[in-house]
Amino acid sequence: MTVKMREALPGHLLYDLYDDAEMTIHYLIDSYEEWKQNWRQVPLKVTEALEAVGARFRHDQHLIEKRRREILMELKQHFPEVWQYFHPNGEFSRYHWDYARSAFWCRLRFKQIGSAGEEGDLEY
Repeated sequence: MTVKMREALPGHLLYDLYDDAEMTIHYLIDSYEEWKQNWRQVPLKVTEALEAVGARFRHDQHLIEKRRREILMELKQHFPEVWQYFHPNGEFSRYHWDYARSAFWCRLRFKQIGSAGEEGDLEY
């Protein structure tokens, strides 16, 4: 049996689980496998841009979420193709934002532990 440590959960799930005072549900994910498959489809240029901008916030997921508007404006100015990714139909997509943050967090974590991101790397 694999036990997931709190540190191994993606940032947006931590935010939803521990800090969502309104208990709002934006969308449902069927399984961990579906979540993993979805975040791996986020383009590298998106996570690299989030890593660059997120460095100002020490890559803190909660701070990045709180400063989302500021970050999106910075992305619009410096990374317009990434801003477009978050606005696929001209409207902000919470779904794209959350999965991009998951991909950013997981890829950053893989770098920190010196892994290429193979199966089971974030399992403890």
